[in-house]
Amino acid sequence: MHKNISRAAAGLLLITICITALYIWGKEIKKNGELETRWLRLDMWPTRYFNPENQILSKTDEVYLKSLTYSPEEKQELLKKLATLKCHETNDDCLTILLSITNIVIDEGELDKAKELENQAAKQLHQLQTCPIKLETTLTKHALRTLKNNSTENSKAKAKLIINTIKNNKGINFNLQTVECEKYAAHSPKIFHAYIMLLAEVMSHGDSSLIKSAAYLRNIDSIKIKGL
Repeated sequence: MHKNISRAAAGLLLITICITALYIWGKEIKKNGELETRWLRLDMWPTRYFNPENQILSKTDEVYLKSLTYSPEEKQELLKKLATLKCHETNDDCLTILLSITNIVIDEGELDKAKELENQAAKQLHQLQTCPIKLETTLTKHALRTLKNNSTENSKAKAKLIINTIKNNKGINFNLQTVECEKYAAHSPKIFHAYIMLLAEVMSHGDSSLIKSAAYLRNIDSIKIKGL
């Protein structure tokens, strides 16, 4: 009887310790995550783009967002939607369609082909002189795929490099902190929100500090891109 009581007490103590540790961990994530992600949630663009209200999307933007987060079962439907979108000139719709295709190519693991399409998109972007958020989002998706292909230690170092590059240069290859991007963030906040949540995936491959930032971003994420 005494042994059973001792075991029960030990089990209760272990549960209490685990709950306390989780509570402390949660508070640490909230405190550190809030501080470490301010540059991304609040400072990048002076408008409400994180957890935006409902927004009507263009057909091409809707397909682009879906190409970032589709499931294997949704692939054929996504390809059918892409096939219905026509493009005969260099404009934002054409660029968006090209980048949607690139996202699918990245998921297929054809990274060399994806690079060719990204270079093509960069040429179109220079002609348009518009905010490069969608190209930067696709480049981030490409970088995330390479992280998944690397060893854990290599991924940690590379994830930190990617996030530091974006933090310091406001993008991987293109500056996202521009007047054009400020206007576009106000007009199409869900594109920018999707970008942030993709960066959270990159952070989850990093060191403990980046993992906490990723956990914080996911915890305060109140919209589901997959439902678009």
